[in-house]
Amino acid sequence: MYKKLEKCLKSIREKTDFKPEKAVILGSGLGDYAEKIKIEKIVKYTEIEGFPVSTVQGHKGQFVFGYVKDVPVVLMQGRVHYYEGYSMEQVVLPVRLMKLLGAEVLFLTNAAGGVNYEFHPGDFMLIK
Repeated sequence: MYKKLEKCLKSIREKTDFKPEKAVILGSGLGDYAEKIKIEKIVKYTEIEGFPVSTVQGHKGQFVFGYVKDVPVVLMQGRVHYYEGYSMEQVVLPVRLMKLLGAEVLFLTNAAGGVNYEFHPGDFMLIK
């Protein structure tokens, strides 16, 4: 696993030396948020050696490096899922990679609230 991570890290570092402090995995419906930040570099998952690529329609499949206000961030536009046939090792690889890139805090977003009829699009929920 670590050798695969090292390959992915090297592949990204050949494209950017950006060091994020925070990481955000943008879930369904929030992918366009990446267009609202000050973008420094976009790296498509297909450009990263050994990186798993999402097959879910609507997932852009790229890292967006940039700033939210003055905070350096890396955003994932699209992710891979276990139900796509990926191993758990592959599913968690992006999180481990973002840590190696420098991110100390990770925010995960998703459409989990969509199964509750009491919630409406845009409602905020916290899973604990």
